[in-house]
Parts: sequence; C-alpha cells; structure tokens
Amino acid sequence: MAAHGTGSIEIKSYKEKREIIVTLPEYEGNSIVNVMSSIANHFNGKNPYPSHAKIPAKLMQDVKNVVVIAIDGLGFNFFQRYFKDSALARYLAGSTTSVFPSTTAAAMTTIYTGVAPQNHGILAWFTYFKELGLIGIMPPMLTRGDRGLLIKGAAQPSQLLQIKSMFVNINARGYLLSPSEFLKKPYNLVVSEKGQQIGFGKFTDMLERVKNIVKNSPGKNLITGYWPGVDQLSHEKGTTSEETIHHATDIITELGNFLDSFVPGNPNTRIFITADHGLVDTTPNRIIQLDDHPDLKNTLTLPLCGEPRATFCYVRPRCTDAFERYIETNLSHACTLVKTEDAIAQSFFGKFEPHPRLFDRAGDYILLMKENYVLKDLLLGETRASLIGHHGGTSEDEMLVPLFIG
Repeated sequence: MAAHGTGSIEIKSYKEKREIIVTLPEYEGNSIVNVMSSIANHFNGKNPYPSHAKIPAKLMQDVKNVVVIAIDGLGFNFFQRYFKDSALARYLAGSTTSVFPSTTAAAMTTIYTGVAPQNHGILAWFTYFKELGLIGIMPPMLTRGDRGLLIKGAAQPSQLLQIKSMFVNINARGYLLSPSEFLKKPYNLVVSEKGQQIGFGKFTDMLERVKNIVKNSPGKNLITGYWPGVDQLSHEKGTTSEETIHHATDIITELGNFLDSFVPGNPNTRIFITADHGLVDTTPNRIIQLDDHPDLKNTLTLPLCGEPRATFCYVRPRCTDAFERYIETNLSHACTLVKTEDAIAQSFFGKFEPHPRLFDRAGDYILLMKENYVLKDLLLGETRASLIGHHGGTSEDEMLVPLFIG
C-alpha cells in the first residue's frame, strides 16, 4: 500500500511482511515540492505535482516577485521548541514535509528544479554514479575518499546530473542567491541555468540582495536564497548547543524583522521561507561502524551510500539472503530494512516519471535508522568525523520543516 505523512508502510523482511511507522513526504499537497509546483504554476511553468494546500491561487493573485528562502537544517520541531514566540512565528503557515531522503542534496535540488528526487535523481551526500564508476559527494560534486573533482576532462556537469533548473521552464527571471564560496561551482551552474547567480557573505547581505532585485528588476522574478549555517552548526555542535541556538536566533530575528519591514510595502511580492530538513542528535553509543560488522560488510559490493540515517546498500546477488538475515538478526533494534524497489513503488522518492539513473543511485536496499542511530563506514584516505547532528531519515524531527509565508 502507498502511504504518505506519518503512517504505516508495508515492508518485507526475510521472514515475513509487516508494517512500520514512518514519516514520509506528502507529495499530494504538503511537501516542499508542492510549494515549488505552486510557484511554477504561477509563472506558467509545467509541473506534474499538485500545488501546495497552503498556497491557494488567490494568495498569488497580482504577484510579480516570488522569493523562496531555504534555511538549511531549520526543522519544524526545532523551530517550535525554541522560537514559537518569535516575530517570525507570526508568518508560520504550519509544517510541511521535506522529500525523501531528507537531505540537502535531495531537498535543495527539489527547490531548484521544482520536482521530487524521483524525478531529479539527486538523492544524498554519498551518491553512486554508475556512469563514472565513482561515489560522489553531492552537492559539492567531489569524489568520496580523496575529494577530487567528480567531473574531469570533456564531461560536463549537466551531462552527469541530467536535470533542468526551474528557471528554464517559467515565465520569469531567475536569481539564485548563495554564499559566495558556492558561486560558479559545477552544481550551482546546473541548477541556475537560464538564471543569474548572486553571491553574498553575511546572512543580512542575502536579504539586501533580495530587496535590490525586487526594487530594480522589472517584470516577473523568482528569487531563491540559501543559508547553510544552522545545518553546519547542528552537525558539528548538535541541535541543542548554545552555538546552534545562538546562530538560529540571529537568523530568525533577522527574518522576522525583514518580513515586518518589507511585506507591507511590497504587495506584489510573495515570500516563502522554509528548510530542506531538520536534524536529530546522536550519541556515541548510537553510532554503528560498519567495520564492527565484517560479515555484513562482506555482503556489499560498494561502500555505503546515501546518508548515515538513510543508508543505501549495494548487495552481492548471491548474498541477499545473508544480508537480510544479518540486518534482521543483529541490527533490527537500530534500523528497518526496506528493499529499494519497494520504496520506489511506495513513492518514497516521489511520483511520475523516474530519473533515468534513479535505480542506479538508490542501491538495492535502504536502511532506515530508528531513534537516533546512525550507520557509517570509512574509506582509505577518510578521517572519522565526530558529527553530532544527522539527517536523511524518516523521523518527524528530520522530515517536518516550517513554511512561513509573507
């Protein structure tokens, strides 16, 4: 059966069929892909997904400029826990779901292309690119291990990714605002096609860029902005750390002030603020290292891909029974095993025509980590990262993001 949102899905273990409770994207009208569909429809673009339930057509009437600001790592539960009384909270339309997996690679590509991971095929930090014979890191487009350039020689990033920027298909000028260090990088070049990249330093600089575009660019405009700080600090320090809370407070205060001052004088501009995902904090006793499970490691044809919270496993055909049995017997307390073909059939990644490389990039099995468990491996040349915050999984903390409308 197909299910979305918090509910049950049917999986098949090596023993029996059973149901598990997860939080999945609500692609029918309450996901970030539906936000982008609403915007695409407004600008006469083509998008197969329904418009977002919280964005009725009348909300977009007479709107010339649309601004989408994504705050990396700003989960809905995180916001409610610490900032429900902030000025920004007055603009909260409610929670919406991210995409699966709940990763920056998957979700930001959804924002930039307007379609779900099923359709754009950019799934996670560690992505296997069969056409290159390499595991890449996305979005930086580096190779796993030595972190060299993923694309070399005559190959072009657009040939590898096979995606189209949303700017290509809409009747509006497109602007992609991101920190200056991301400018002209291969991924940004692809997702900003037919649009203009604009860099900035501080978060407040991005808001000033938005104001300038609205003031000086006639006609219709779609402006997308991205800020990574909350996610970066949550990974390093944890979501409850003083550093993370302090930074998030600054960002949310600036956004509240921006909306309060900007919205009343710009009735032809609609602003949407959301996030790509939230995070959960792990502890050392919840970090599972693949090297501690050599029998499991021996069943795999490739290193682990995906994310530590939603792990894509490539399994030797002759070892599938052993792989399933090992997970069920030794790691069922920490994860749920789902066949990738079942996940695709049950619309984990989205709907409609799949990206031509979807099945290559999603592996044979997905391990959905429970509670705050993570699963990691280590390649030659890599150092063991001691991250606290993680994402990619199907918990509410990871999957639910806020939607603010100004």
